[in-house]
Amino acid sequence: MLNIGIIGAGIGGLTSAIMLRKSGHNITIFEKQKDCFSAGVGIQLSSNAIRILRSFGLEDDIIKVGNYPLLVDCINGHNGRKISSIPLGKFAEDKFKAGFYQLHRNDLISILKKNAKDLGVKINYNCSISDLTQDNIKVTLKLNKGNFYCDFLIGSDGINSFVRRKMFNCVSPKFLKQVAYRTLIPSETLPHMFLEDKTLLFLGSGKHVVSYPIRSKSLINFVFCLETN
Repeated sequence: MLNIGIIGAGIGGLTSAIMLRKSGHNITIFEKQKDCFSAGVGIQLSSNAIRILRSFGLEDDIIKVGNYPLLVDCINGHNGRKISSIPLGKFAEDKFKAGFYQLHRNDLISILKKNAKDLGVKINYNCSISDLTQDNIKVTLKLNKGNFYCDFLIGSDGINSFVRRKMFNCVSPKFLKQVAYRTLIPSETLPHMFLEDKTLLFLGSGKHVVSYPIRSKSLINFVFCLETN
């Protein structure tokens, strides 16, 4: 049994914690944000992700809060005409042995956090890291709440990862000139087409928009993607 530290209580950090805890290890997570921090907008979980989460007993909780799209409608973003449809729903579930779901990131975070805590994972919020060192025996974390020692450390602290920079002296991420703007809009303000059990994909030249309903169709998640200079 190992004592494992994880930096970051997002989807990656919490999922890693659950998997390692179920393998019998002691897990402690450190998150610089407060316990009530916002975890973004919508997220799509395809069948391969659901099959993995099923093995840890999380599928039923996701089904309860997730939207179950029947298909993806591909639409010409210039004139609004449907180009084609890609079947999801029962068709995809039968083919890939698991469903495809759309939900709010906060809802997924809540499911993962509850499961992790039920398993005995320790989660420390409002706990930032200032330095880390390692030797042949242990990793030492310097935190705003004191030092922490573990057998090894997992960095799940995002694109600007402190752990990655510290351990590997990585260069800054390279901007690929692809930008995605995300937002949530109350469904009552939108045409009914956005409330249907489907994903809408509006295609344009060098750009596209994705939309789908979440939280019992009270909100519509939008992702606006485009190439930029």
